[in-house]
Amino acid sequence: MRSYSLNYGKNGNSKGKFRGFMNGDAWSMKITEIDNSGNTIMITENHKEGNYLSVGNNGHTNNNFIKDQYGNTKFWAHDYAKLNFGTISGSTNFMSLQQTYLGLRDASANGNQKGTMWDCQD
Repeated sequence: MRSYSLNYGKNGNSKGKFRGFMNGDAWSMKITEIDNSGNTIMITENHKEGNYLSVGNNGHTNNNFIKDQYGNTKFWAHDYAKLNFGTISGSTNFMSLQQTYLGLRDASANGNQKGTMWDCQD
């Protein structure tokens, strides 16, 4: 099964969590508001069981939802803990969740997205 989800965020989220460009409440950012579009995640694989065409509110995801899947071997369609990540600029990168943190911190330690590839709002 292949399924994909957009990078989830909340408007004006200064706490560091949920720094994506859209959410299910009709809020989204303009592309001109996003710095470094080549290094910012727009979409990623989300092979959560039951995620067919975004059923069950799975049309968006973020690093916190993905790291909750570390123990779920059915979630990883490729190498363990690696997914395809599409950036705002249109490029696709096959990498681990840890690599999306750009060496700033351990991806499993906390939900802070500031400065990472998940951060569309900085």
